[in-house]
Amino acid sequence: MATGPERGVRVGAPLRIGPERPRAAIVVVHAGASGLVERLRFLALPDNAFPRDALFIYEREPGTWKAPGNPVHVADARRAIERGLAEGVPTVVMSWSGGCVAAARAITETGAERIALFVDVEGPVDRFSLVPPGRDMPEWRDLSPFDEAPWAGRELLHLLPPCPYLRVQGRPDHVHGDCLVHADRIMQVATARCGWSRRLDVPGPLSRHGIEVARTVEAFLADHPRPR
Repeated sequence: MATGPERGVRVGAPLRIGPERPRAAIVVVHAGASGLVERLRFLALPDNAFPRDALFIYEREPGTWKAPGNPVHVADARRAIERGLAEGVPTVVMSWSGGCVAAARAITETGAERIALFVDVEGPVDRFSLVPPGRDMPEWRDLSPFDEAPWAGRELLHLLPPCPYLRVQGRPDHVHGDCLVHADRIMQVATARCGWSRRLDVPGPLSRHGIEVARTVEAFLADHPRPR
């Protein structure tokens, strides 16, 4: 598995990995470091974990702030999704952690009806789960959970697009440990909004269950070969 950014890949431009004629396109939206570095490590999977599909990863544009909701990072995600859609095959958007915010907004801007599946891997869904407990983060320090305006465009509860939705949730959660209230909340919204929704709970860290996640996505694509 490659471990770093490839030469000649521009910041914000997605790197394509996979067969020339894929069955599907899988666009990965990260939250922290470059997707060219993180790749599928959050699931402990290699680049070829989806051998029949084209995988798209990218390095985010620098922004004035990194917290979920930055319009610069939404634009990055949209660019990658559009590249996946250009393959002319079902497109899956898989987000990791806080990348769910940019992914959801980019899906909505691109057109939720064009997306085969949104895979949200342990994303924070509201103002209470967005702020990691016990961490002093300058970008969040002065935001009150009782003020609505600062959280607009940042909470997946209000941003979830009406496309098929898969929530992947390990226990412990990579940020919130055994507290999974945020996962419960987003599934309530998904059940009402997404038509098809499922929660995949796995015992222990996600890194032990990457293959299970990949097989779940594979099974969905086999049963739903085109966007609805």
